[in-house]
Amino acid sequence: MKAFPYSAGEMAERVRRMDWSKTALGPIEEWPLELRVSVNNLLSNPFPAAIAWGPDLVQIYNDSYTTLLAGKHPRVFGAPTREIWAEVWEQIEPLIEVVLTTGEPFWQEDARFLLEREEGLRESFFTFAYSAIFDRDGKVAGLQVTAAETSASVLIRRRLALMQEISRRVASVERPVEVFHRAAEVFSEHPGDIHFALIYLDEEDKGQAQLLRIVGGQEELDETAATDLPHVQIPISHPSGDPERVQGSIVFGTSPVLPLDDAYRGFLEEIARMLSTTYGTLRAKEERAELLRRRLEQRHLQERSQLLESLDDPFYAMDHDWRITYVNAAASRDPSWPSQDVVGRVVWEMFPALKKTALPEVLARAQATAQTQTVEIHYRPTGRHYRVRIFPWEQGVSVAFRDITAQKAFEEELVTARERAEEMTRIKSSILANMSHEVRTPLTSIIGMATVLSRNVPPEFQDQAEHIERAGKRLADTLEAVLTLARLEGSESGEGSREPVDLAAETREAVNALKSLAHEKKLSLELVAPDEPIIVETNRVYLQSIFNNLIGNAIKFTPRGYVLLRVSTDGGRGIVEVSDTGIGIEADFLPHLFEAFRQGSTGLSRTHGGVGLGLHITWKMVQACGGTLTVLTTPGAGTTFTLALPHHSTSQPST
Repeated sequence: MKAFPYSAGEMAERVRRMDWSKTALGPIEEWPLELRVSVNNLLSNPFPAAIAWGPDLVQIYNDSYTTLLAGKHPRVFGAPTREIWAEVWEQIEPLIEVVLTTGEPFWQEDARFLLEREEGLRESFFTFAYSAIFDRDGKVAGLQVTAAETSASVLIRRRLALMQEISRRVASVERPVEVFHRAAEVFSEHPGDIHFALIYLDEEDKGQAQLLRIVGGQEELDETAATDLPHVQIPISHPSGDPERVQGSIVFGTSPVLPLDDAYRGFLEEIARMLSTTYGTLRAKEERAELLRRRLEQRHLQERSQLLESLDDPFYAMDHDWRITYVNAAASRDPSWPSQDVVGRVVWEMFPALKKTALPEVLARAQATAQTQTVEIHYRPTGRHYRVRIFPWEQGVSVAFRDITAQKAFEEELVTARERAEEMTRIKSSILANMSHEVRTPLTSIIGMATVLSRNVPPEFQDQAEHIERAGKRLADTLEAVLTLARLEGSESGEGSREPVDLAAETREAVNALKSLAHEKKLSLELVAPDEPIIVETNRVYLQSIFNNLIGNAIKFTPRGYVLLRVSTDGGRGIVEVSDTGIGIEADFLPHLFEAFRQGSTGLSRTHGGVGLGLHITWKMVQACGGTLTVLTTPGAGTTFTLALPHHSTSQPST
């Protein structure tokens, strides 16, 4: 029969040959059945596993487990767990104690340990499980340990996450150098893989890279101290792709608890390659943008030069010291402005008379505020006036001179003409005031005396007295019309102010006042108006005069039939229509209807009196009220005048 243990392999042979009597487990022949069964199962298990038995947790492990022990095998075979894993005992003892006390298994994935290996202390990761082994009495007699090292996969995931974070942060940068500053921030947050970093960059392609950034792990590092620690230097490729040229380099401080193997070096090289590519892409984009900017600037300069040379106005450019840097062709053509040898000279030396104008102050203000300024000056050497536009820019100011001498002369003529017109208005007002006093007073006396005579003279003189009275009244009407027109045209009356007025109520009042006149001619005078107010913005005094003229004319020129007024609204306007069945207006006279001193019948054919001012005054008043007046007529059938006035913004008329 084959000797215990019954499995084959290196560790099974070591179990058979070892003198267990010198260990806490005692002679192999005296091992309890539970231990023998566990050992036999352990040695036949292809997965890395071990058994820790007894109070000292003496370990027996299988062939696969030896790879986890590195340089400790075979000297730790059969040793207590405390001795085998002395460097991490404080970390694993509490976990083991829980299993021994409760009998409940424990499992952990990718646990981090710093283990003693042949090359020193190393960062390692394990997924492992502890499960209890019970004796025949149901007590925990030992542990079943199953473990697998996951260091390679954990480091791969960790390094991929680091590279993804770098990629995310540099994705939004615009300036090439910012790529390395953002990457340095990520380096400082991952000391496990990048203990420190020194970034050298030749930003201006001078062939000499300068230290751009240094980031450390836990301690503050300077350039000298950092390079005394374990590190690797990776070049930053030049954007040109030339293998003989580099843009700089990154000194990566390597982790003291990780071996600098091919995977670690490849990871650092990939970071440098990624940053080189991103930096190169941004450099190329920046260079293309700069090239485009220069081309556009050159084109702009050419176009601006062509534009300035085509100007008819003198144009100068000056630097911040008021030194002339450019003069256009118009300045050369203008004999008023010396243009020879002025470039490079201070403007006040070439044009000393300008210092006595407002130009120096305005130039200084334009330069200080970086805002365009405009000023008018009188240049005494030539006796001409100029409007000067000043445009501040990066390198100084540009100044354009526009000759406005003719414009100034025209403006002076306008001022003189206005003063003359105002003087004529004053003379007219004085004449009208005198006329109102000197003519109206005796005229009133004449009309009064004629009225008295018509009542007291013998019958054979009655017609003559009445004729004097009628002529006087007509002359008084003419005088009042002329005075009213003068007030409207001179805007001397304060009656032009507008107020909210109830159009329906005012129309009703005007109709009531003129009903007796219509009754005398046996005409019907009717009004169609809504009960609710229609509020318009107008002049109340002018409105009554407008109604008196329109309704009075309708009655005057209507021999039979009726006069009808309709009040309504149309959008934002109040409307009054004055319609009659009178004689109408001839088509050839309509264009002159609202002209002063124009009448439909003239000379011996005149059928009605008047001087032709009524409708002209009415039209002037309508305009002063902000309204419109239109007419629709049919000769022999009647006429309709339509008055439209703007609505008031409120709903209540003034009282």
